[in-house]
Amino acid sequence: MDVTTTDGTTLFAQAAGDGETVTFVGDAGYGAWQWGWQHAALTGPFETLVYDHRGVGRSEKPPGPYSVEQLADDLEAVLSAHGARKTHLVGAGLGGMVALDYARRYARARTLTLLGTAARGRASTRRRSRQTRQTRRRFAPRSTTRCPPTSSERTMKW
Repeated sequence: MDVTTTDGTTLFAQAAGDGETVTFVGDAGYGAWQWGWQHAALTGPFETLVYDHRGVGRSEKPPGPYSVEQLADDLEAVLSAHGARKTHLVGAGLGGMVALDYARRYARARTLTLLGTAARGRASTRRRSRQTRQTRRRFAPRSTTRCPPTSSERTMKW
């Protein structure tokens, strides 16, 4: 169990395994336990890192609200204290927004896997849109081959 303090707030984190680091960033209100099965499946060939956002689980609960940027800064503090040079980020819901913001502003993100997450928050500025395009290019799939449509895709009308 690792404990990191940032901006006077203590954050809980836990790492297991060896190899490249995979960091799981949870959804709003969920603790590190959210990633139990995925964490266990990857531990071994990868080093897995889970943590609780501020205000959740075993991390301290300072008065909110918390911004996505603040949560991304917390993620940087956890990764820095852990000593991870590069990491694969897996984020769900709010955690995906945090991972995306983190990848835009910090250099440790090697890959992004986002599940059920919005690409943007409330306000979109030109600068943020430009950053999003740059992030998409940075993490774009290397192959542009498209699979042929399935029979259901051919018959569906959007």
